[in-house]
Amino acid sequence: MTTYKVSKGFIVFSILKKLPILLVVILMSAGVLTLLTASIKMLIGNTIDINPSLSFFILFLIIFSLLFIPTVVVYSIYWCKSFVFSITDDTLNMKGGILRRIDATTNFAKITDVTIYQDIFGRLLKYAIVRIQTAGSYIAEVVFFGIDESEATKVRDFIYTKILKK
Repeated sequence: MTTYKVSKGFIVFSILKKLPILLVVILMSAGVLTLLTASIKMLIGNTIDINPSLSFFILFLIIFSLLFIPTVVVYSIYWCKSFVFSITDDTLNMKGGILRRIDATTNFAKITDVTIYQDIFGRLLKYAIVRIQTAGSYIAEVVFFGIDESEATKVRDFIYTKILKK
């Protein structure tokens, strides 16, 4: 049995894909820190009293931002590393996931097409997606996503070799 793991390039892409969400959180944090700094300056100067509910809201946003960003990054890394793609003598297997598990298996006899897909990020970070389509299905049954591009070519060639032998 041959096994494949998600490449480091795909892990980086998985984190970068969440970048807009992380940027919003960082901008919220920056705004909150600016408000906090202004509030402290006002307190020191004794020019204005701060509403306790506003300071609680600011503290909540700071704590949320400090917890949210590392949680998203760590979850992305573990989600990618949880996937294992394997090829046995008769089947292709894909297993993985954290909150939602995926376990897909297909037999070589049912495979009709194997496609390697790379978007711009895949080309830059050297990963590919191998989509395996079976008879009677219009979508890919098993997807080996995020594997090294050299491994993707080997997987495709191996599958075609197995299909042609039968």
